[in-house]
Amino acid sequence: MAGRNNGKSGGTITKPVIGKKAAKPSLTDEVVLRLGKLAFEIEKFCKSSANIEWGIFEDEIYIFQLRPISNVAPETDYELNHEFDESLRCENEYFTIADIGEVMPGAISPLGIDIIKKYSSAVIKVHQGNCDAFKTETYTSPNHSSFMNHMMLKVMEMIAPAGIESHDSKSLMISIFGRILDDPELISYAKERFKTQRRKPVMEFLKTYVKRVSETLSAKNVKEKIDNYHLNFMKINTPKESFTALTKSLSSPDFIEVSN
Repeated sequence: MAGRNNGKSGGTITKPVIGKKAAKPSLTDEVVLRLGKLAFEIEKFCKSSANIEWGIFEDEIYIFQLRPISNVAPETDYELNHEFDESLRCENEYFTIADIGEVMPGAISPLGIDIIKKYSSAVIKVHQGNCDAFKTETYTSPNHSSFMNHMMLKVMEMIAPAGIESHDSKSLMISIFGRILDDPELISYAKERFKTQRRKPVMEFLKTYVKRVSETLSAKNVKEKIDNYHLNFMKINTPKESFTALTKSLSSPDFIEVSN
């Protein structure tokens, strides 16, 4: 079937092609190559696949119009789930949802992930003695990562900067995991990752030592207060009265002192 424009009416006239002409290509190889190169140039300019309407008259190619194809490569469910995943330093990286999973157990919005990474990382950097609190990493965040919109902690960045076998590292292991990690591969990677161990300033070391000594001396008094703390809010009958009593108990000076 062949078609041509009807100049008088503006429509299109179609005529059937019969015989040998029906088996003969309507475009020569040279014209096909020209069309292909032109299509590549158009899509390169548009930066996407395009639906191109074209015509040929007296060996000249005319482009009538083009429209971007928006559904040529739609995102899959896998791509959507991992769209905000963070890049990895290496193939064998360690992550955990321990501790952070209790605070943020579910999926988080992209805005929430961005805010959490920015400000939590700043606090941790200050705690670790980094002078520039908002110093940015080029490819990864320093302590937090997100996978499938769930927040995770980088194990090495949290426990190993001071040396995987140091007291600081072991105390952080107990704080996060409830035990001292003894996996041989993890320890080997930690030693390779932090060949130069970060040294604490003398004043920071003394401050930490005084704090731990004071906490140890006051532990007995704190235990007595916890054991003898009144539970008046447990003696109320209705939910409304329980809520009121619980709120007052949580804001009482005794409870605040015990919490601290």
